[in-house]
Amino acid sequence: WGGMDLGLSWAGIKIEFANEIDVNAAKTYSKNLGSKVAEGSITELNAADIPDVDMYVGGFPCQPFSTAGKRGGCEDPRGQCFFSCRDYIDSQRPELFILENVSGICTIEDGSVLRIIIEMLSWIGCGAYQVDKFLLNSEDFGVPHHRVRCFIIGRRRERVVTEALR
Repeated sequence: WGGMDLGLSWAGIKIEFANEIDVNAAKTYSKNLGSKVAEGSITELNAADIPDVDMYVGGFPCQPFSTAGKRGGCEDPRGQCFFSCRDYIDSQRPELFILENVSGICTIEDGSVLRIIIEMLSWIGCGAYQVDKFLLNSEDFGVPHHRVRCFIIGRRRERVVTEALR
């Protein structure tokens, strides 16, 4: 639907590329942001066909991680979209990435699924990224809706070290 991209656009960030599997969501995205969306699954995209960017922002399907579902995690075919996100980050090495999913991702198998995801992202490029997770509720930001989401944010370590030395 483009909610994260819309907010980033309002903050002055230029959106270089968008991908959406759901045709109706892609139409909404195009209407909201006025840009073309590559329709289809990210699992079918070649990372080399996606432009290099400074920041990668994405969300992978939430159904496998939601408390409302069977909670198959990355074993569920929809949950495997995470690996395509990871592969893109690994091949392009943006300065920053933001991944979003439901808060239920934090509790699958007593949190081990999220710990593995964070570890996999942290060790891209032999530990190139510092990765943290944050739980944010939309109602804390003026939205009249209670919706808790998990944001996984990674920053290139050399940038983290440089900023810490300032």
